Amino acid sequence: MATVDPTQTDPNALASQLIQQQYNEWEATFQPIELQAMQQISWNNPDVLPNDLATADAQATGASQQMGGILSRQNAAMGVTPTAAQTTTTNRMLNIDQSLNVAGAENTARINQRALDESILMGTSPNPNIVNSQTANLPISV
Repeated sequence: MATVDPTQTDPNALASQLIQQQYNEWEATFQPIELQAMQQISWNNPDVLPNDLATADAQATGASQQMGGILSRQNAAMGVTPTAAQTTTTNRMLNIDQSLNVAGAENTARINQRALDESILMGTSPNPNIVNSQTANLPISV
């Protein structure tokens, strides 16, 4: 790395040397860290978000199915046999509730993944979903 001579008389040459030296230092020191951080975000790991969405979907669906079972057991415990119209209405309400729960859970998973990506890019945390031998000991934390 060449040193900058601050006594030279051409300010443009001095400025360009300083900028080049700063760039070279950034390229040697911080660019590798930034590139490794970029490899940890979900954009570069296309299976992370679908896995999170599938987990959220399964949890929301399971909660809605539990509610259907609870309603059925309550009716049975009270000796109530719903009519066909009541069963249809209950099923429609449960399906709407399940759809709302799935959409909310998936949106929350997307928001959480984006927050994790932003945290990774800021250098405050590694991605726990993508830890391997290359990224496990990165000096990313500030």
